[in-house]
Amino acid sequence: MRTRSYREHTNFVMGAKWDLDDPVVWAWSDHLDNPDENIGDIPQLYDLNAAPYESLMVGLFSIFYGPDNQIAQKQGISKTNDLMIAFSRDGFHWDRTSREPFIASERVDGEWDKAYIHAAGGVCLVVGDELYFYYGAWSGVSPNLKGQSMGQHSRANAMYAGGATGVAVLRRDGFASLSAGNAGGELITKTLRYTGNRLFVNCDMQAGEMKVEILDVENRAISPFLMDNCHIIAINSTKHLVTWDDTCDISSLKNRPVRFRISLINGSIFSFWVSKTLSGESNGFVAAGGPGYKSPRDTGE
Repeated sequence: MRTRSYREHTNFVMGAKWDLDDPVVWAWSDHLDNPDENIGDIPQLYDLNAAPYESLMVGLFSIFYGPDNQIAQKQGISKTNDLMIAFSRDGFHWDRTSREPFIASERVDGEWDKAYIHAAGGVCLVVGDELYFYYGAWSGVSPNLKGQSMGQHSRANAMYAGGATGVAVLRRDGFASLSAGNAGGELITKTLRYTGNRLFVNCDMQAGEMKVEILDVENRAISPFLMDNCHIIAINSTKHLVTWDDTCDISSLKNRPVRFRISLINGSIFSFWVSKTLSGESNGFVAAGGPGYKSPRDTGE
């Protein structure tokens, strides 16, 4: 079983002395990764690519389903793996709540992305309102390497035949959302502090509406940032400024412990942040970068 572990110690020399039970498992596959029914092998971690995006680390866990190299060489077929999404606040502890493939091998003969999916370094590019995930894929078929139809060398290397590059496109911050239907729903954040001036949301409220108010630690609404004063948000946008009747400037609550109360009907919210600029830059990380970015962060500079 392929895993990745790490060892922590306050003393460098003493930390170099460890038993097999001392390291902490860092990245792995487990019983929630189901075997491929057509292969039957126990899934394993193949590799992990990660990059800082906004306020966290986004990881692409490559989960390997088999077959092993000897079988793949003998049969002249590609190995199969899928890319699974994961998130971390520190780069060591990973949340793999979703076990659905983020980018999957097609597992269909003749398809360019039949198997052996690999993430590109840097995980993704930020391109306007979208995230671009480049990845490698293999068909197992090429003009020169055709598996069992040719000689021993070609058969042994057919598992690496027919390589191609693909790109998967996702809405910016579109990894997950909180959604509500006709009955509506409400979200109250944990207590937080901010240093910016404007509140922005990434939401799809084209068929619904959303409002926001700001609460103190006792869940009391703070004037003038009241729900009744909030201008209705009824738009599909990855960066929308929240406004109230009297203001859109929330700097008066800077560095104070507050909560955001978000009410929505027939729509979804993907993210929110407080920006120091009217144009809405988050100051978060931008993974592998993208057009217009001159630094690792979304600063507008």
